[in-house]
Amino acid sequence: MTTTDSSHRRRASLQRLGWWWTFAVALVLGAAVIVAIAQNSHTVRVHYIVWQSRVSLIVVVLTTALAAILLDEIGGLIWRRRRRARLERRHELAELRAQGATTPLPPAAAPVPPAPASDSYV
Repeated sequence: MTTTDSSHRRRASLQRLGWWWTFAVALVLGAAVIVAIAQNSHTVRVHYIVWQSRVSLIVVVLTTALAAILLDEIGGLIWRRRRRARLERRHELAELRAQGATTPLPPAAAPVPPAPASDSYV
């Protein structure tokens, strides 16, 4: 067995392991949600500005959790886009600097002397 075969098998087994961990975590979270629903099934009154309603407590908890997750993902998306744009600008600037270092600059033109001041106004 060569080193390449060994590393390939190890990588393949780790990739398969990821699915099992994901399944196990999803199973535990699903069980936790079912227990939470069973323990928080009583209704509560919800007031929001002029809107009011009576809903199950677990609906309020899960809606709040979903809203928090969505806001977190939106914030992360905005942050990643800004960072990606900043890195692209930095990369482009580095390329332009490298290009400028390899190509010689054209000779500078002689400065134009200022026009002589005149005492008469026409």
